[in-house]
Amino acid sequence: MTRTLRGIADWSELGPLEDWPDVCAFVTDGEPDWEAAAYLRSGTAFAWRQTPYRCTLCGLPNGQAVLTDGRQYVWLEGLAHYVEAHGVHLPVRWEGTAGPVDVSWFEDALMNTGEVTVDQTWWRSQARDVATHLPGCWRSPVRRAWNLPRFADIWVDGVPAGDVATMARLRRLFGADWLFSGLRDRIAGQPFLAVTAGDPAEFNRVTDLRDYLFYDTPDGLLSVKPDA
Repeated sequence: MTRTLRGIADWSELGPLEDWPDVCAFVTDGEPDWEAAAYLRSGTAFAWRQTPYRCTLCGLPNGQAVLTDGRQYVWLEGLAHYVEAHGVHLPVRWEGTAGPVDVSWFEDALMNTGEVTVDQTWWRSQARDVATHLPGCWRSPVRRAWNLPRFADIWVDGVPAGDVATMARLRRLFGADWLFSGLRDRIAGQPFLAVTAGDPAEFNRVTDLRDYLFYDTPDGLLSVKPDA
């Protein structure tokens, strides 16, 4: 007999999932749901990734594991942080603790035998309209540093006409082999591609040059410097 668990509250740091619940829809001003947080923290880890997730709303490292109670739900380790730190109230009532899980059996049942499956249909049905998207949320017009993509093409734009000194510093930053005699032409040809698959967050840290650095998106170029 197959046991189907519900996946819940996967707010990916990689961007919004179309028509899926938005974290901002569950943020409240009331007292945190401490019972829910305790239950979530008592779950059993059965999968990990190499680098921590980041909280969508504050950017803090937010766990690396996927947890389960073995009976009803599967969730990311950092979900308790959303409940405790950001007042997220989920459409589930949890009491007590998750209880023990036979991890070896669970992993085999999920990955090999098919005795356990994870279904996202219920969670997806919890989508609701959101009046205000908080800064950091992927649907918010205000970008935070943790919203920057991990990899993107990096472009140069906005270097003033004749500012060869700045262009020379950009040349050094990129380790580029641009001819010094051609730097004025590069300024005239802005915007131009400087790095493919670069790290926007890394270039955001170059505070004296980041005003001239942009990353490519489907909607055009955006500054590597976040809004706040």
